[in-house]
Amino acid sequence: MGDANLAMPNSRWVSFRNPGFSQYWIALLASGFAVQIQTVAVGWQVYDLTRDPLDLGLVGLSQFLPALLLVLITGAVSDHFQRRTIMSVCLAAEALCAAGLLAFTLAGLGDVRIVFGIMATLGTARAFYNPARQSIVPNLVPPEHLANAVTLNTTAVQIATISGPMAGGLLYGLAPEMAYAAVLHGSGKWAHWPQPRPKSGDAGVVRAAQLQHAIEDMDSHFRLGGPALIRTRAQPVPEQRLNRLIAVSARARLL
Repeated sequence: MGDANLAMPNSRWVSFRNPGFSQYWIALLASGFAVQIQTVAVGWQVYDLTRDPLDLGLVGLSQFLPALLLVLITGAVSDHFQRRTIMSVCLAAEALCAAGLLAFTLAGLGDVRIVFGIMATLGTARAFYNPARQSIVPNLVPPEHLANAVTLNTTAVQIATISGPMAGGLLYGLAPEMAYAAVLHGSGKWAHWPQPRPKSGDAGVVRAAQLQHAIEDMDSHFRLGGPALIRTRAQPVPEQRLNRLIAVSARARLL
């Protein structure tokens, strides 16, 4: 009993015992932080240039619209290509967007259509980045650590969402160039983060017995009639689909 109690505090950070997840988590936090800084800085800059509230809405639309238009493509790309590579390419694209905004600011340009184009590129990169970063987690930690990994991921996103806009406003208040330079440094650094190879191949398959286990785990929480949903066979199952089910079962353990 005493040993169990001593182990409890460490269990909150158990996923960090996996080097691959630790590096991934830092990249996730840095990337989210950079995007929040950039979004706030762009909003202020566009408003300073045009004084038109409608343009602020167009800034948000230019980031959201690519994800909406590509919703049927991004998941398929994540399913068929290495997610580590997708994440690196997307982070590199984010760094290029920050470089473009930095050049726009230093050149003293005033055509906000250039900014909208850059933000649309950023939105496209994020549209491909998010499915890849969500589905790679089950490859970085063992199944018993997955619920903890999901919790830590949510924590990273919340930290970036809360602190990023504050940092973006402060940096923009000092100088717009400082905000974009910070984003460029952060995104560029983690575009080539030392990602270890997942425990199982990105494009690999897993047997239906593992899928059955995930279904039964969810059934214990949601009473879905899981055993009746899938019959265990020796046929391979795409890993992307299994990872989604595993993520749901991990969230279920938190309820």
